[in-house]
Amino acid sequence: SRRPLPELEARGVELALGHDVRVVIPFHGAIDRSRWPIELAVGQLGVPVGFGEEWCAVYQTRLPKSEVPVYLIEHHRYFGRQSLYQFDGRDYDDNAERFAFFSRACCQLAKAIGFSPDIIHCHDWQTALIPVYLKTREADHPLFDHGDRAQGLGHLVGGQPAEMAQHHRRPLTDGQVGEQPPEDLAVDHALGRVRRDRRS
Repeated sequence: SRRPLPELEARGVELALGHDVRVVIPFHGAIDRSRWPIELAVGQLGVPVGFGEEWCAVYQTRLPKSEVPVYLIEHHRYFGRQSLYQFDGRDYDDNAERFAFFSRACCQLAKAIGFSPDIIHCHDWQTALIPVYLKTREADHPLFDHGDRAQGLGHLVGGQPAEMAQHHRRPLTDGQVGEQPPEDLAVDHALGRVRRDRRS
């Protein structure tokens, strides 16, 4: 049977090269909790979002037939849905917010468990903000002091940011732009929400 690409990559790197490989995914509502041995890893994990904070729990399981740990970020409002990205053929309006949160949660999880990754593989647009966080909010944290070693893999398929932008385009005033944290401004630029000339 065919396995998802990230599973094959993680198992292959761990088995062939002996590296400490870990996988982080959202704890989607569509995941069958009774099918996998899942246990609580972090009861409460604070995740900075904009000027506030969201809280989540983190569960842990393993890839089948391996020792590769899989961490599942549980946040009911963002991920407790039976469909991953869409409802009734339309992208969720908060997809950008959901995965900005997830990207930051990945960084927070590494700090919570004391894991210092040499390389962070950012798979597709859902984790595209992790390199931004590493360059801004996490730039001085010793766990991530390995230089620029975040790599990304993107796909030009349905659900890409260009399609998301159609559901998130709303102009911001100069005042709103000036009030935003750097990573939030990066999200807005990616979604085409900032509509003024910033070259001056």
